[in-house]
Amino acid sequence: MEGMLKEIISKLESIEKGQQRFDQEVKEIKHVQQQLSQEVKEIRQEVKEIRNEQQQLEQEIKEIKHTQRQHTDMIVQLINSVGVLNGNVEELKEEVILSKEYATLAFEETLRLKPKVRKLEESSNKQ
Repeated sequence: MEGMLKEIISKLESIEKGQQRFDQEVKEIKHVQQQLSQEVKEIRQEVKEIRNEQQQLEQEIKEIKHTQRQHTDMIVQLINSVGVLNGNVEELKEEVILSKEYATLAFEETLRLKPKVRKLEESSNKQ
C-alpha cells in the first residue's frame, strides 16, 4: 500500500508539475498575445498617420497642379504678348523706315525748291 501511495503521490506531483508548466505556457501565451495586441495597435496608428500624410500629400499635389496650370496660362499669355509686341515692333520699324523715306524726300524736295524760292524772293524784293 505504501508503494501505491508513493506512486500516486509521484503521479500527483508529476501532474502538478505538468499543470505548472501548462500554467506557465498559458502565461507566456497571454504575454505574447498582449505584445501582439500592442503591436497591432501601433501598426494601426502608423497606418492612420500614413493615411493622413497621404491625404496631405494629395492636397499638396492638387495645389501644385493648380499653380502649375496658372503658371502655364501666364506663360501662354506672355508668349502671346511677346508675339503682339514683336508684331508692333515690326510695324513701328516699317513706319520709321517710311518716315525716314518721307523725310529724305521732303529734304530733297526742299533742296530742289530752294533755288526757285530764292529766285522768287529776289524777284519779289526787286518789285
